[in-house]
Amino acid sequence: DTFLVVKAWPVDGSWQTVGADFVVTNSDLPLPAAVLDVEGGEVVHAALFTTRARFDNQRMNATVMAVDAARHEEVFGETPGAAGYDRLVTPTANGAIPAIVSTTWTQRLRPFVGAVVTLPVGDLELDVEIVGLVDVQSGLQPPFVILDRGTLEEAAGTSLAPTHALYRGPRSFASVLEEVVTASGAAMTARYEVLDRLAADPMVRWATLGMWAGAVLAGVVGVVSMIASFVIGAARRRQDLG
Repeated sequence: DTFLVVKAWPVDGSWQTVGADFVVTNSDLPLPAAVLDVEGGEVVHAALFTTRARFDNQRMNATVMAVDAARHEEVFGETPGAAGYDRLVTPTANGAIPAIVSTTWTQRLRPFVGAVVTLPVGDLELDVEIVGLVDVQSGLQPPFVILDRGTLEEAAGTSLAPTHALYRGPRSFASVLEEVVTASGAAMTARYEVLDRLAADPMVRWATLGMWAGAVLAGVVGVVSMIASFVIGAARRRQDLG
């Protein structure tokens, strides 16, 4: 178990930082079709925008991420990047749009599951019901609201062009994707680069060595204890026989 924890530590950290193997962004502009159609990796589309949300009779700027929730679960469901977005495609009892939101809004506001947040989208004000809370989300600053893109588009009667593309792919996919991204003027963040930095970080290395030392020490103590128990048991048996 200790070996698995030590091995997964930098890996999990890289997933938490980036959220995918590769993330391509184009600020607030739609991503070019060339970026969205790169072959060699599995992709999930998302659209980010800022709106003036209303919660508990208070208005504040909130970042909205409209993601292809079912596709995200399909691509990242078996990885540390899984975020439970399948909750976003299940209708709520009152008909409001399901949403996952940040636990932090203001010092006085504390959202809770079942609460309703109003989001202006175009000329409409849409009610979204909180079905999940998360402390942090890679690439988003609180307060934020995460919705299913298809559900939001249907409710708002409009389409949302992707501004973010989340890719799952091996290291070798970086060269192919980077060439297209550079030509389009977009920006790319690679999880593997973050993983390499974490693995090379002196603090991580020393912590890893410490965990290994603890595991070895625990193993030695366990073996010595087993041997001691056998020796003591054998002595008692000899005494009983005598």
